Amino acid sequence: MVKILVIKIKLVLSIFITLQVHLKSVVMKIFIPPLLFLLFANSTTGQIFTSNCDPSQELINNYTWDMKNLTLRRLWELNSPDTALVTIPQQWQDTIMSGLAAICNATIIPERDSVYNLYCVHDLVSTSLTITKETMVFVDTSYSWTDAWQNLVTLTGNPQIDTIVTRYDLEITEFNNFSFGSMALLATDSLWNVYALIDSIAVIPGVLWCEPNHLIGTAGRIVYDKIEDERYYTFWFQWNDCFDGCDNSHGWKFRVFDDCSVEYLGFENWGVFEILPLPEPVNCNLFSGQPDKKPYPGIQFYPNPVDDQMMIVSKTVENYHVVLYNCYGKILSETEVYLSAAIDFSDLPPGLYMISLKNFSGQEVIYKVVKK
Repeated sequence: MVKILVIKIKLVLSIFITLQVHLKSVVMKIFIPPLLFLLFANSTTGQIFTSNCDPSQELINNYTWDMKNLTLRRLWELNSPDTALVTIPQQWQDTIMSGLAAICNATIIPERDSVYNLYCVHDLVSTSLTITKETMVFVDTSYSWTDAWQNLVTLTGNPQIDTIVTRYDLEITEFNNFSFGSMALLATDSLWNVYALIDSIAVIPGVLWCEPNHLIGTAGRIVYDKIEDERYYTFWFQWNDCFDGCDNSHGWKFRVFDDCSVEYLGFENWGVFEILPLPEPVNCNLFSGQPDKKPYPGIQFYPNPVDDQMMIVSKTVENYHVVLYNCYGKILSETEVYLSAAIDFSDLPPGLYMISLKNFSGQEVIYKVVKK
């Protein structure tokens, strides 16, 4: 029932949110002096540092979604014929991922640490070109093949739709009859060009229309550009009233040269009503090179990465207070562990999370958890 309400809210409020974002933009243009958009430099600006473009497994695990988003937008910016492909071409991905790796490997640049370890910037903001793992497909239920979907059976007996759902690992997870239409929700664990995928589904008789199931209220954006042999990345940390477009942003700018050396270009602050200082860092420390703290003796966490539930099992008789945080430090759940407990991840989007485990003596350890 909650998911149905969320879907209705998304559809009904999409126009409202767009108007809100536009209003913020208009207000910003009227009231924010031009000085607020100046680029500021610091001590490392203008210095070029040797690096390499080999992505670590940790970078691949945590930034593949970001890289594919940037690749998708780049294809459209250049009007590439590859926008018609559901599978995003690997050579485009490699160019962007190697640049992300060069910045990540340039550990001598302090701002690299800000992006990857302190503020943990990811490309999360929903735009007209963002990869999603869920697609809303509205259908005409007078077509007999939709009976399977109405009963949450993925394969329908229609060769056209069955070929697509099989080829791209799609599975029906919901079917709802709304007052404005009947909708099937297709989900996948793979990262496809969802817009080409939608085009291939939309032409099937019985499909009325489809669209990505975007998240609302996310924050964080990475912007990519390539001029001749040089790649440019801006990592935007965003905060403050992000339901309809965040009010404040801080962007770190980098240039990656053809030989994989890196230059930090400075930063930019942006605000709808005023420029606010950066909030406290998230401190995910993904790439610090420091190992996780050892768990308390007798405590087990599994599985990690997690799908739906993570189990915490204690072989001691001590009580522990467990807090689950998202990558921005927001508390998502709290529980007490005595012998065992389960933490529910089923409704959380994929990404990085932190679990704080504290005993009643005040000792605390923090673990990184990845949701698939």
